[in-house]
Amino acid sequence: MQKSNFILKSVFPALLILFLFDACNNSSTGETSDLSKYTIVSIPGSDLQKATFSNKDGFILEQGYVLDGMKEGQWSYYGTSGEVLLKIENYHQGLLFGHVLELNPRFELTKRALHVSGKQDGYFAEYKRSRKKKEGYYNKGVRHGRQTQYHDYSDKILSEADYQEGKQHGIYKYYDDKGNVTLDYLYENGEKVSGGISK
Repeated sequence: MQKSNFILKSVFPALLILFLFDACNNSSTGETSDLSKYTIVSIPGSDLQKATFSNKDGFILEQGYVLDGMKEGQWSYYGTSGEVLLKIENYHQGLLFGHVLELNPRFELTKRALHVSGKQDGYFAEYKRSRKKKEGYYNKGVRHGRQTQYHDYSDKILSEADYQEGKQHGIYKYYDDKGNVTLDYLYENGEKVSGGISK
């Protein structure tokens, strides 16, 4: 069990570090984080501090770094027993910046997303039982580009929808489990302009 805990808390985050830190020469400044529930410890030889939040049984539930009163770098979140890693976030100057990964208690990836200056930005995907359920793109916090959903228990597309600056703009198609289009619409600036049930 101790070896398993070491892998979950140490090795796995270390292996992910190459793509978890996408940030970071960003001039925006975040707001001071509310760190009142954390135990803060200075790191010798560094301006960083380590913040830890534990439950009443002493299990670590949240842990990360602080710089100038703001979250900075990688933060990890664990289940109630402190053994299962459930989420990894990255911060720069108190704002989400870089990858966010979410996992279920079976250690399967359930969500991945990118953030820039606290807003979701770039590719995201959601998974169920290790199978992709949804994917698409955000631009500065709003949906932008093709958004795709998949059928349960298969890799076949369930629906496709195009977005532009947060509004549906372009195609919307819905597919049956055999891959046939059953609904086919065209949107402009959030308004449906044509289409209907496909025969």
